Amino acid sequence: MKKLITPGQMQDERYLAHTKHINGVKLTETLLAHARLTLYYYERYCAVKGIGKIVEELIAVYGFQGEEAERVYLLFVYAIYLHDFGKINPRYQYDVLKNSAFRGMRGEARK
Repeated sequence: MKKLITPGQMQDERYLAHTKHINGVKLTETLLAHARLTLYYYERYCAVKGIGKIVEELIAVYGFQGEEAERVYLLFVYAIYLHDFGKINPRYQYDVLKNSAFRGMRGEARK
């Protein structure tokens, strides 16, 4: 698989994908770590269940071939990798994830 391009915002470790509290301790997962983990699981499903081959066959059934089929497959992989990219919204970071790093930027996003 080609190396994926990571948007700059995802490289900023202030952006979180998930938070949870266990025994009073706040645990966080950065957006980049979460994106990489979802890609890791996709690759595991490709290896164990053959999901990649199934996706490639579906792409072919719909008439895509050669370089065009490769691009469609890459778009599919990016959809997995970037599925939570919208969480860069400062309001989401502060209001939903309680990410204090975005307290001052909260007004920059609209509901």
